[in-house]
Amino acid sequence: MKILKFILLFFLTFNAVSQEITGFVHNNDIPIPNVNILIKDSFVGTQSDENGKFILEVKKGDFIIISHIKMHTKELEIKKIKNIIVGLDAKVNLLKEIKLISSKKNSSQSKSVYTRYGKINKRNSSFAIYSFDTKEIQRFTSLNLHEALVGRVPNYRLTPDGVFLRGRTGGLKKPNFAIWDIDGILYEGLPDFLDLSIVKSVHIINSTAGTTLYGLRGTGGVIIVNTIASKKAKKKKTTHN
Repeated sequence: MKILKFILLFFLTFNAVSQEITGFVHNNDIPIPNVNILIKDSFVGTQSDENGKFILEVKKGDFIIISHIKMHTKELEIKKIKNIIVGLDAKVNLLKEIKLISSKKNSSQSKSVYTRYGKINKRNSSFAIYSFDTKEIQRFTSLNLHEALVGRVPNYRLTPDGVFLRGRTGGLKKPNFAIWDIDGILYEGLPDFLDLSIVKSVHIINSTAGTTLYGLRGTGGVIIVNTIASKKAKKKKTTHN
């Protein structure tokens, strides 16, 4: 009887001990980076790396929640301690896809940045602006613009609720999310899925420098995006005039 109790106690203790698992998150076999993997009803979690892989300590019976800003959330129960492969389904693309037409006029990076509040000359600007032109954006391999900027902009940190451009906080206890200026329309947090094929240029103003044009809303920095659709609209307007 004592032996039976000892075996039962050992079994229960073994199952209660956290053990390390590895996992891979993908969409149609394409690795998804920056996926949040969280043990349900806890603060324990991790993120997938650029190859869609992650490592997490779990116990049998735990539920893990796999979430990403562009994908439908999935919940899984850990029944066995083994490698996990998770396929996530993409959310509906809310922007109409526009075919990119190559042009011989693709020259060096523009000196001007077009914002909701007018044009900025980068050479004469008193603050740093990180820019990416059409050719650079075409080489991005991430699923969308939010992810493509990870690792390419100093202090850029992507979260499910927005982007931190972690610099000076302007005296605030907590840094603000960066705002997005997409073809003159402002978005807070994260805009809807932004297809890289329609993006013409991206410019990032770090931290409180964004208040120069955007006031207090720009305290956390500004990500300025010009799309091909905007360029076509401006050209059409000029032609009619």
